Amino acid sequence: MNDNREPIGVVLAGGSSARMGRDKALLSLPGGKTLLERGIDTLREAGLSRIVVSVSSAQRGHALRAALPVLSGRAIVVDCPPDSGPLAGLCAAMSAFPGYHVLLIACDMPHLEPDPLRAMLDEPRTVDALVPVASGQLQPLCAIYGPACLRVAGRLLATGRLSMRDLLASPELRVRYLDDAWLAAKKIPHTAFDNVNTPAEFAALGHPASQGLADG
Repeated sequence: MNDNREPIGVVLAGGSSARMGRDKALLSLPGGKTLLERGIDTLREAGLSRIVVSVSSAQRGHALRAALPVLSGRAIVVDCPPDSGPLAGLCAAMSAFPGYHVLLIACDMPHLEPDPLRAMLDEPRTVDALVPVASGQLQPLCAIYGPACLRVAGRLLATGRLSMRDLLASPELRVRYLDDAWLAAKKIPHTAFDNVNTPAEFAALGHPASQGLADG
């Protein structure tokens, strides 16, 4: 059965940013907005009205609120268990909004625009997950997850299995993969799913503030 209710938008901002050496969520892009703020804006421009931020711990949530006044009053969900990665973030968001689909994105995708998200939202939500696949690479951190994923995710986390791929491989879930043909038909470039993990990758965006990060 197709669920026509508006999904919940979730921005994952719980990473340790170990390879970057600084908090990726707070890196500034051209125009002055941070990667996290851009992620929130992208979901809103795609048409979602309820957007939450997923963090690895309560302490991180407090730190982000202190750093970004725009988060004042915005819902933040905490990994359960803490520091358990994207699967725990998805589980926390779905627990906070039971029965809803979730459009999940990572905060470190500087090329992601609203159009790919709108195209995904336009697809019938008759399966348990809609996941892009670009050149054979799964994109589980830019995907739509249905309510049935909560039960499976919770069981995986309880046994210490933290991989999003384990979730998608579950025989209990119906997963539709949005492949290269779908991306081409929707005019979605593969670069939409690129993320930044290192100072060099961030510097390649060309923002002057990124040069000091790369040099440091």
